[in-house]
Parts: sequence; C-alpha cells; structure tokens
Amino acid sequence: MPPYAIGVDIGGTFTDCFLTDGVRGWRGKAPTTPGTLADGLVAALEAAAADRGVPLREVLAATTHFALGTTAITNCLAERAGAPTGLLVTRGFTDLWTMARGHRLGIEGMSHPLPTLVPRRRVAPVRERIDRDGRILVPLDEAEVAAALDRLVGEEGVEALAVCLLWSFRNPVHERRVAALAAERYPALQVSCSAELFPVIREYERMTATVLNAYTSRAGSAFFDAVEGRLNAAGLRVPVAVMQSSGGTFGPAEARARPVVLAQSGPVAGVAAARALAQAARLGDVITADMGGTSFDVAVIHRGEPERRVRAEVFGLATAMPMVAVSSVGAGGGSIAWQDARGMLRVGPRSAGADPGPACYGRGGQEPAVTDALVALGLLDPGNFLGGRLVLDGESAVAALGRLGRAVGLDAEGRARGVYRLSHEQMTLAVKGLLVERGLDPRRFTSSPVSPPSSPPTARRRPTCVARPSARSSVRFRWSSTRSRRPSRRSRQR
Repeated sequence: MPPYAIGVDIGGTFTDCFLTDGVRGWRGKAPTTPGTLADGLVAALEAAAADRGVPLREVLAATTHFALGTTAITNCLAERAGAPTGLLVTRGFTDLWTMARGHRLGIEGMSHPLPTLVPRRRVAPVRERIDRDGRILVPLDEAEVAAALDRLVGEEGVEALAVCLLWSFRNPVHERRVAALAAERYPALQVSCSAELFPVIREYERMTATVLNAYTSRAGSAFFDAVEGRLNAAGLRVPVAVMQSSGGTFGPAEARARPVVLAQSGPVAGVAAARALAQAARLGDVITADMGGTSFDVAVIHRGEPERRVRAEVFGLATAMPMVAVSSVGAGGGSIAWQDARGMLRVGPRSAGADPGPACYGRGGQEPAVTDALVALGLLDPGNFLGGRLVLDGESAVAALGRLGRAVGLDAEGRARGVYRLSHEQMTLAVKGLLVERGLDPRRFTSSPVSPPSSPPTARRRPTCVARPSARSSVRFRWSSTRSRRPSRRSRQR
C-alpha cells in the first residue's frame, strides 16, 4: 500500500478531510461534533477512507504525514469557555491588565468594554523587579508568591495561571521560579509564563497573549488528549502536525503548551494553499476567501506573500502574537438572520453551528440561517447535500424564514433574497476593508475561493479555483511547512 498524507480541518459546522498518495486524492466530510470534536474527526476520516475503498485502520497504518487544523481554541475564546484564570504581576502593575492601551476600537463611542477573562480580584501582585537590562533590582519574594498562589487557587478557584513580570523577556529567572513554586504547591495548576511564550517588549501585549494562553490551556489539553487517543486507537503511527495561526506546524506537545497560537489555524492554512496555487499560476496578488459554516474568512496575498500582523488582535485584545492577517465576518452558511430593534434585517455573527444547525437540517433549529435562504432560493440541491448523506428540508427552511418577522414586509422568498444579498454585502465589505486599509486596489486581485459561493465580488478578474473546492479546507495543510514561527530576536528588542 502506498504511503498516504492526510490533512484535516475541523470547522465550526463541518470537518473536512483530504487523503492523498501523492498522485490521487480522496476526501471525506462529516458534521462537526461540538461536544467531542474527535468524533467528527474520525467520521471525516472514515468517509475519506470509504472514498478510497480501504479500511480506515489500513489507511492510518500507511500514513506518513498527518496535519490538523482546529477551531477548538477559537470556539473556547468566542464562547468564553476557558478555565478560571489568575494573573501574577510585578507589584505596582496590578491595574495594567484593566487599563489596557486605551485605544478607541470603534466609532460608536469612546468607551468599549474589553473581554473580562480575568477579573481584577484574580490579579495578584508580587514583590520583585528586573530592569530593562535584565539586572535584578529587587529579588523575588517567594513567601509573597506562595501567599498569592494560595489565595488564587484556594479562594478564587483558578485552574490556570498567567505569569507576566516586568522585563522578564530580558531575564526570565523570576518567572521560572514562580512556575516552579506553583508546580510544587499545586501540580494540577496550568501555568503560562510570558517570557517562555512571547519574549517580546511591550508589557500589555505580552500580558494579554499570556492570559489568553492560560485561559485556553484546559480546552487545548482536553482536545489533544482526545484526538491523540482516538487516532492512536484507530491505528495512526505518526505524530500529528498542528497548524498554527502564524504559519507552519508543530507537534501536540507544543500545542498543549501554546494553545492560543492555534486561533485561526484553519483559515491560515487556506492562505498557505492559496499562496501555492498563486505561485503555480504565476499570480502575485490574490484574495483568498473561505466561506465556512460559521464565518467568512478573507486574507490577502500581495506580491506573492501573505499579509501578516506582527502584533495581532485576538477577540478585541491587542496581543504580542504574530499572525497571518485574516479578517472574519459572520457570513457563513450557519450565520443566523435576525431583526434588530429598528426592524432592520441582520446576518450574523451568531451561528447555528453544527448542532442544531440551520432549520433545513431538520435537527430542531428554528432560526433562519444563510443556508436556509440558499435552499429556499433553489441555490442548493436538497438531495445532494453532503453527498446525499444529509437531505435538506426545504419546507423547514421556508417556515424559518417566515418567522423572521413581519416588519420586513416581504414574503419568505423575498426574505431569503434579502438574507442572501446581505450576506454577500458583508463579504464584499470584509474584502474591501482588508484591501483598502492597506491602500490596495481590489480590481487588481484574483480571487481564490475555498468554497464555490465564496468568490469575493470585489475581485473583477477570473477566479482561480481548484477541483472540489471545499476539500481545500483540508488539502491546504499539504503546503504548510513543519516549523514553529516565534517572535524574532529583532522583534524582542522593539
């Protein structure tokens, strides 16, 4: 049996798998299982093995490369489902986390509430001080550290700890000692140290990235424990290569230690595939567009290279994380249509997800989604969805659109057209925003869609597609290098 390479993308609604022997390719698709993502992963693998006509165990035994992208961390942040997290800081800097940068994030008002992942009562200062040259000015007060740990774990019930001390990236000795003390007193406590994760200047950005890492540590560990267990039991003999949001891949052990860098890992892999396609077609300027079940993700490849952010914003928080620039809007297939207080039609950002999914899935969903509009307009074949394994219910789609609200003043078909057009307008604005803010002309770009409906309307030139476009959500991992991108030495001094 020839050696195989497998790429899997666990999306918010579906899990895609691409299997190849280097010459031919086979794909599998299955609904994502939010409660236990490993179940949907195995189902997609089984579908790909069935497409190949070989038992899954034989396929996995012959696999030499297995790459994975996941929404587990993104979902954890979006749903605020992370571990109770504490933050240890240098005395005198207790309020840095709350004060943030004071940036104005929108035009609606001067005040914009930031996500409260760590309330102020869970921020503990300790006596220590290191200067900008890495010299120790005030030794670490270990008794104060022990007292802070006892309070955070015993009284506040924290399960994860972020440690961010002043100038620790120049000398990490105090942070490492805090981690050692925490391991001695509370072995189950998951500790994230800023100097180990993101050793760069700018205290606040380093702090937010470390807090996000600690906050998602429980979800990351649980996910990879489940995935590795299921894959090993199914016969996989090679380590899993996990896609990260800055490009490249790393192993599950490092993914457990740095789960936050997996945010946006799936869409970033799509950018890697688009770059490879652009190089093959000798195209320098490309828009890559990924319409999934939960969101519509766009990225820009300019002069042959993806646009990057040195300090990316994650769910409204400025961080020290480098990341491929991906812009997301709630215009996926499962994005829910609704009316605001003025009676205006809106689409997203809430999504029906995989469970219960859009109303047309027949799984109990009552709110209309973009997929329901596509079914009602005849743009989706109800009998050929998911290869015929899921028959869509057109009557349920029309009924859900009928419940959208009488104030719209349209029949079900008119509302479906409104949802369809509004979702396309949101896609257009996402593409224009990503290009115009960089001074780029959308008309000069070629679109490279991941799924058939997702070719950006702002790209005037002929779209560049691949066969079975939805499978590219998993085949894209083939172009992702096996390495870990971390902040450069130059960026550490800025």
